Amino acid sequence: DASRPATADKKGDKGAKGGADDDMPLIDFDRLLLERAEEKEFVLENSSFVPVEWRLDLSELEGLEQELKVHPTSGVLPVRGSARVKVSFTAVEEKELGPKIRVEFSDNEGGLDAEPSRAQELFVKVTAEAYKIKAVAFDEPKPGEDKPPGGTLAFGDLPVGETKSESFALKNHGKYDIDFAFTIRKAAVRDLFAVSPPQGTIPAGKSETITVSFCSAREVLLKDQKDLRCSISEPATGEVVETFPISMSVKSVFSRFRLQPGRGITFGAVKFNQTPPPRKFELKNEGQFAFTFAVTSQEIAANCRKAIVAA
Repeated sequence: DASRPATADKKGDKGAKGGADDDMPLIDFDRLLLERAEEKEFVLENSSFVPVEWRLDLSELEGLEQELKVHPTSGVLPVRGSARVKVSFTAVEEKELGPKIRVEFSDNEGGLDAEPSRAQELFVKVTAEAYKIKAVAFDEPKPGEDKPPGGTLAFGDLPVGETKSESFALKNHGKYDIDFAFTIRKAAVRDLFAVSPPQGTIPAGKSETITVSFCSAREVLLKDQKDLRCSISEPATGEVVETFPISMSVKSVFSRFRLQPGRGITFGAVKFNQTPPPRKFELKNEGQFAFTFAVTSQEIAANCRKAIVAA
């Protein structure tokens, strides 16, 4: 449709929320602890049959240069082409943000600055909240300790089926005891992670070590996954006073190998009592991790099985 040549498609967001802006593309950073940063993106797509020039009006982001950064801010979309616009949010001080990014677009023949104007526009809304935990805070890594910031769990790359645990500490900075409880929102994610202890009480001025274990029977790629949430409540009344997410990243992959020749080995015609010429086959590891193998007959010998299990 040449009269509406550019559209915005949101990537990596949480989806639109109710209200007057239901139809507006939304970049939702949810809640982010102070001194943390996160990046998302949206895609501009040219659905017309002519090149489209575009630029961003960031006037609503004035005064928020420390918190929000956007790039690129202009360009040209070829026919049926697209461009990815990255939006990064840094939690500098406690506040809630909800600015809009105006996308202006027109033909690539001076349409953006023509008189009268031929430019059209659409809007992308950005929502974010920078917060700090008042009753409980994460124990941050010690100087020189190779660990991600508190509230972030990085499990790294793992073979499918391998279990790995990461720990963090919650510290009660308040004057009174508090209760905590962990929940995982999606069933698919609950099957991957286990939390210990899942709930408990932290006395005033004390810390509690929380261990999160990951194991998957399939390949998984999670980046900044926030389905694990901690609720802080007042022990006497049970009233929940604060809820915050734990960000988790992990990648699990299968072992991959290649066996050549792919159709087996043939020795051809061999005379009786003559030693056949040797033949070779190649086993190549094409995965990320080392694996153990044993060459046996169809029935795996007990000593080979023990060696594989022990490895």
